[in-house]
Amino acid sequence: MKEIIERLSKIEHGFKPIELEAKNIFVSKPIADSKKLAIELLENDFYQVRSLAVFLLGFISSADSTALQILRTKVSIDKSWQVQEILAKSFDQYCMDTGYENSLPVIEDWLSDKNPNVCRAVTEGLRIWTGRPFFKSNPQIAIQLISQHKAHESEYLRKSVGNSLRDISKKHKELVEKEVSMWNLSNKLIHFTYKYVMKTLIIIGIIAAIIPSNTFAQKKHSIKFTLSGTVRNDSSRTNPKEIIKGAIITLIGSDGSVICDTTNGLGKYQFGTTKIHAITSYKFTVESKGCFGAKAQISTVGLDSSKDFVQDFNLVPIPIIGDPFPEVRFEKGKWELAAQNKDSLEALIITLNDNPKLVMEFRTHTEPGITQEYHDTLSYKRAKALVDYFISRGIEAGRLRSETGKDNTPRTLYKDTECNGFVFPKGAVLTADYINQFKDNKEKYEAVIKLCNFIDFRALRQNYDPKNDEQNKDNPAIIIKSERDKK
Repeated sequence: MKEIIERLSKIEHGFKPIELEAKNIFVSKPIADSKKLAIELLENDFYQVRSLAVFLLGFISSADSTALQILRTKVSIDKSWQVQEILAKSFDQYCMDTGYENSLPVIEDWLSDKNPNVCRAVTEGLRIWTGRPFFKSNPQIAIQLISQHKAHESEYLRKSVGNSLRDISKKHKELVEKEVSMWNLSNKLIHFTYKYVMKTLIIIGIIAAIIPSNTFAQKKHSIKFTLSGTVRNDSSRTNPKEIIKGAIITLIGSDGSVICDTTNGLGKYQFGTTKIHAITSYKFTVESKGCFGAKAQISTVGLDSSKDFVQDFNLVPIPIIGDPFPEVRFEKGKWELAAQNKDSLEALIITLNDNPKLVMEFRTHTEPGITQEYHDTLSYKRAKALVDYFISRGIEAGRLRSETGKDNTPRTLYKDTECNGFVFPKGAVLTADYINQFKDNKEKYEAVIKLCNFIDFRALRQNYDPKNDEQNKDNPAIIIKSERDKK
């Protein structure tokens, strides 16, 4: 890999050699190994090497949702414009492998992101849109999706919007004419995009402020949409599953609308015809105390007849500890987060992003037999490394709570646990005596020591408020406590 990095870092123009290298790695390694390598390469100083990582994540994203999430949350904030170009290509790779029609919910979700680089990965990545399956026979849907950002504050994104629409106009001139004829060209941002659309498009008789025709407007207003559903508890053993009363459903439209509803005594919610609009994409969240939140999307874009959308939810209860929360393990005496640790934390980062009110507590552990002072110091360094990493990934410090430096109670395994190829039984208490029995087997001894040096997580509460949270002051995500401090 060192030789490959040296060779790629010397590339000054083009991306084909980088793409070919990523493809060779993808076909020769298991997906898990490819992702691990990509995560490591994203930390490289050379944009060419980071581009290799982005290509690699694109190849595996259809099979591993965390790879797609890394593209969206980490790659999109890379400062290199070259890396952003590869992000667009990788998103198109995901859509191609998943199927463009099947990818519509993800396309709409990315287009609703606050980061313009995420939106541009869609508008630029799918060019020429109408050369892609599904959009080739549904150009109007492509036009409506792209046009959402005609007035975006990012000039970088607006250029992509204008160029993408101009591409489509070469074969679908009338459809693009109809779209731009409804734009408010007195808006400077929209007028900027309009000029990019019109660079090669000759429109005879079109004027800047044409309003929709009466026929089109009447058809638009005659179409009606509703959304309804039932929210249930996924862990319920009853059939049907137990309903959840008082769950909060928040609906956010691409037109800027934000509306809420609460499930009634039957666990049902409903948004009527005055709430769901034509030519609008919606993403919505469902929240209920004690359960992970859930997300869904609907879109009325491209629909020319009325429709009653039905979306039911089965919410998963939040466990106190253990699955689905990861465990971060450390080598003896180490505190740096290894690449495999960052990999295992991706699922938790996705959970925190999907549940913005969730606050997690994590606890640091070390092996028995060390001094309290050494335990305190090592625990603090590990906790700080973890918090710093979460913050670098956009998670607020106030959502992470830790009490490091507490008495180091021996760990009890709550399930059969694997480490370095060895399986230790459920119920085992990792005392000094238990550990020392493996001293004659170096590899097994190192494995059980690693099981003692770890950080685990549990859900603490679901009421995080970034505007009113005392835990945000001075980044006190790490609290040092030991028995001697309390005396």
